[in-house]
Amino acid sequence: MNSEDFENILIQQKKSFIVKISNLNKVFLIDGKRYEVNLMPFRNFSLIKKVEKEAKEFLKSNKIPENLKIKYIKEPKEEIFFKIDIKAAYWYAAGKLFLTKKTFEEGLKGRYSKVNRLNALGSLASRNIIKIYEKGNLITETIEKKETEKLYFYIASNIDLIMSLSGGGYWVDCAFLKEKEEFCELLESLNYLYSVEKIYSFKKNKNIYEINNKIYNFEDDLNLNNYGKSY
Repeated sequence: MNSEDFENILIQQKKSFIVKISNLNKVFLIDGKRYEVNLMPFRNFSLIKKVEKEAKEFLKSNKIPENLKIKYIKEPKEEIFFKIDIKAAYWYAAGKLFLTKKTFEEGLKGRYSKVNRLNALGSLASRNIIKIYEKGNLITETIEKKETEKLYFYIASNIDLIMSLSGGGYWVDCAFLKEKEEFCELLESLNYLYSVEKIYSFKKNKNIYEINNKIYNFEDDLNLNNYGKSY
């Protein structure tokens, strides 16, 4: 039985209970007893806890700007011949900012995958939900921000700044450029790894681009400030 089915059964039985939902787990408090349902595989859980712990330690002695303006995407305005993708961009930015060397290297070379890294950093900006039921009726629902949220968006703003310096269009951590040399030199000076792909297939319909058989919709606002996502 999944956690949603369990919650629905409690509602149908007109139980009074509290449910606390995070990106990691769902905790039910019923008649003084605690029931926990894990929402993440153990490998994700392990890396998330390491990253969160180191983020909190960093925030104890460092002030992070808030309400940052992050574009995430910018439509190319000229012919493009190269696609330049920063490898593990957010992870490297986090490594430069607050991750310990051990956690940074484990995330890249250990048993963790790209998905594990994405979940771990995205978790910094996830939000907790607390729902209180009385006799099956939802009385209150509270959404709590994590203190680490501002650190996640600061990482995002650092990558966004780098991408803006490409001088061309970009999609989060992937630039679409006519010339590649200057931007590649910038990435090398900042010690970011990257890949260069020649654009062999290009179609455009208004603000929707198909580049090397992948769709990029520049019509939409990629508003990641509303929830934690990572690249």
